[in-house]
Amino acid sequence: QLTTASKAVELGGSTVHFQASLKMPFNINNIFSPGHTISVKRTDTICSVKWSGELREDFSLHVQLAEIHRPRMWVERNGESEAAMLTFYPDICCSEGIKRISIAVDCSRSLA
Repeated sequence: QLTTASKAVELGGSTVHFQASLKMPFNINNIFSPGHTISVKRTDTICSVKWSGELREDFSLHVQLAEIHRPRMWVERNGESEAAMLTFYPDICCSEGIKRISIAVDCSRSLA
C-alpha cells in the first residue's frame, strides 16, 4: 500500500465503510473485531477485511499471527534516504517477585 489516510468520524448517526488489505510476515491465526461483525477473505498471510455500518462504539481490529514473538524488520527506501523499523514482542514470563521490566533503546547513532 503506497497511500494511507485517516479521517475522524463522530460516533452514531451515519454509516461508516471500512476496508483494509493486510499483508503479514507470518501466517494469520485469527482476525476479528470484538464489537463488530466483519467480512474477511484471506490466505495464510494476506487478508481483506470489510465492515459497513453505524459506528456506535470504537472499531477495533485484532490480528493474531502464528509467530508473534519473532522480531521483524522493514526497510523503506526513497531516493537517497532510507528508514528502518524493527518490531519485537518479547515472550517474557515473570515470576511473582519481579514487578518491573525495563527496556533501553540507544538512539545516540554511535554505531552509524
